Parts: sequence; structure tokens; C-alpha cells
Amino acid sequence: MADNFNIEPEFVSGVTGSLQGASGLISGVYSAVPAAVPAFCMPLGPLAVDNMIPQVAQTMATNCASGMLNAASHAGNAVKTAASSAAYTAADGAISG
Repeated sequence: MADNFNIEPEFVSGVTGSLQGASGLISGVYSAVPAAVPAFCMPLGPLAVDNMIPQVAQTMATNCASGMLNAASHAGNAVKTAASSAAYTAADGAISG
């Protein structure tokens, strides 16, 4: 074989860092959502609070759960990317060395 599959450690490190950063950003944003809904409704008055908060609570909970699962997925992909890079580097070193 003329061409070998290569993993560039700097690139993989960048991908891992991006995935970890996305995970932190997503979880940070979705952590703030539950507090934002009542804060948004309060200036609209008691009717808005009584009517809007119960109506949006289920949707908000679903969206927040989905967002947190997305954040966990990014974090898991970062771990898998780093592990596969380390395994490849170790195997490549054993073959080359």
C-alpha cells in the first residue's frame, strides 16, 4: 500500500477540544432556560404567569432534556475521539518502532 491512514494529533486534539467546548456551551445555555421563562413572564402580569408558565413547562422540560442529551453526546464523542487517537498512536508506534 502506498498510502497509509494517518491521524494528525493536532487535528484530533482540536476536534476533541471543539466537542468539549460545544458540550459546555450547550449545557450552560440549557441550564439557564428554566430560570428565564418565569423572568420573562413576570413583567407581563399575573395572567401571563398563571397561563404561560404551565403551558410552556412541558415543552421547556422536553427541550432542556434534549439539549442536555445533546451536550452529553458531544462530551461522549470527545472522549471517544481522544481514545481512538491514543489507540491509533500507540498501535502506530508499536508497528513503526
